[in-house]
This record gives sequence, structure tokens and C-alpha cells, in this order.
Amino acid sequence: LDSCRGAHVIAGVAYFVITNNLIRLNRTLVGDTETFSISVMGTIEGVNRVYMADNGRQLCITAVPDTSTTGKSYIFSTDPDTLTEITDASFDGPAASVVYSDGYFIFHKSDGKKFFNSPLNEGLTGYDALDFNVAEADPDQIRGLGVLNSQLYVFGSETVQQFRNVGRVPAPFTPVVGATLDIGVAAPQTIVKFGGGLAFVGGGVNESPAVWLIAGGQKKKLSTISIENEFSKIRADILPEQVFSWVYAEAGAYWMGISLPDTCFVY
Repeated sequence: LDSCRGAHVIAGVAYFVITNNLIRLNRTLVGDTETFSISVMGTIEGVNRVYMADNGRQLCITAVPDTSTTGKSYIFSTDPDTLTEITDASFDGPAASVVYSDGYFIFHKSDGKKFFNSPLNEGLTGYDALDFNVAEADPDQIRGLGVLNSQLYVFGSETVQQFRNVGRVPAPFTPVVGATLDIGVAAPQTIVKFGGGLAFVGGGVNESPAVWLIAGGQKKKLSTISIENEFSKIRADILPEQVFSWVYAEAGAYWMGISLPDTCFVY
């Protein structure tokens, strides 16, 4: 059974990573007749879910290190259609995630010690070994990234620290003074934009995982105790990489889904 490892829409076109294939969904409209087809654009290594982000013309795909791969990051671009592994000598991989903000692809290293960024408006070449930063508010490890209103949020295991782009070269992102929350992420692939903020599954030190929303510099719990009983299995019976979130709109309402191996919750 083929497995969908991630999906992303760029310029109105949907792309999926299915097992080890990057697949594009093609839409053709002739008169009132709409048809769809798929095209295989290349190979993505690994078995775990991937992270995907775009800068408007390039699609970046980061395959998280797992038992079958050390972790690779790729750039897909059109005209012509090309999927290329990022092999720039100064690319500080392997990366564990990727997001996009203010013209930059931003990655965090799989060892959780720092995050780094691409050149402006370019994800394949031209990396600078000095284009990196660390989240120093707390010595916890970086586990994920989020972007909201052009602000970068660096999620650790125990804290979330906010950064902003100050236009500095190199390392354009600097911490926002006093913008650190005492809560961390338990399942990095649950970080999504939702409800005017960033929602995720996480918790504070010695707390069981819950669904939280960060908005306006404040944190708010969304989940109930009964749902948190299911999330308490993360790290024990459920691996963090087996939990992910998505958002969608239906009938004028906005929804967030959270998928666990045997359960799905929708808020």
C-alpha cells in the first residue's frame, strides 16, 4: 500500500510525496470538462513524512533522517521540471524540517542545536556557513519551526522562542526580546497555522502533551482531558513522527485535524 508522506500546493498546483515519488496532480479544463492526471517528477528518499515549503518558484522538500536514509533536502523547480538534491558545500544538513519566511528557506539541524537559512530567494545554491542562529533562551533542543505574520517561531522540547528578520547579512534572524514561552512541542509535524496562530501538540516541563494555540504572544489550550489521555501515549507507545496535523475549510468553518496511528481528532 502506497503511503502519502506529505502534500503541498504551489502556484495552484498540488504536489505529493507518495512512498518515494514526488507526484504532481495535473488539471486540464476543456470547455466545461475537467480532467486530472498525475506526473512523477522524481525520487525522494526515506520512509517518514516530509516537510515541504515554497518561495513561489521553488518547492523545497526535506526528508527527515530515518532508518533508510541520513536525510536529504531537495529543490523542485519548473521550466524545465527538475528535482535536485541540495548538495551545496555550505548547506549545513542533514536538516530535520523546513519552513519559508521573508524570502528564505529556514531549516533546523537534525541534532537540534541550531537553525540556518538559504540565500535570499534561492534554495539550491549559494549557502553561507555563517547563515545560522541558535535558540539561546533555554538549553533545550530545537525540534521544529513555524512562521506566523512573518515572524519565525523556533520550537524546542520545553520552550518556544520568537525571531524576526532584521535584514542582517549573514544570519538575518534575531530573537525578539522577551518573546519566549515556557512550552515545547511533542510532535513537530503537528505545527500548523490555525485560528490566527500556530497550533501544535506539546506541553511544558513534566506536562503530558495537549493541543495548544500560540497567538498574540500568549498560549491557549484547545484540547480536553479525555483527548490528552490519548496524547499521553506519545513517546511511550507512539513515536512523535507518527503524529501530524492538517487544516482545511468547509461550510464557512475552519478545522484542524490531528492524526495518530489509530486515531484522528478534528477541532
